[in-house]
Amino acid sequence: MKKNPKVYFVDTGLRNYVIKNFNETGLRPDGGKLVENVVLSELYQKEDSLIKYWRTAARAEVDFILDYRGEIIPVEVKYSRLKSPEISRGFRSFINQYKPRRAIILTKGFWGKREINGTKIGFIPVWYV
Repeated sequence: MKKNPKVYFVDTGLRNYVIKNFNETGLRPDGGKLVENVVLSELYQKEDSLIKYWRTAARAEVDFILDYRGEIIPVEVKYSRLKSPEISRGFRSFINQYKPRRAIILTKGFWGKREINGTKIGFIPVWYV
């Protein structure tokens, strides 16, 4: 969608300089966006993966769609304190439409597993990856 493209920085230090915020991630209102940017930077360093973004006209979205050797893997970054394996509307919509074999939700500290319509979803703390 061209109206609301996502913009990421290759250098998050430059991003912090531009917005003049060098506070710890947990103390920032943009902490989730910063972590999402770092995740993208790490994904770009992996070989054999094509990274895409998915959003519908109804504004359901998934942060990253990896095409890893022909396997589609949706990846969502949820940098918040989850207490249970929660699935966003956009993530659920993608799973129902494309039926990937597996999916990943990167969290602040929650570990877990869940299965929806045959898709195995792993909840992994972002610091572990």
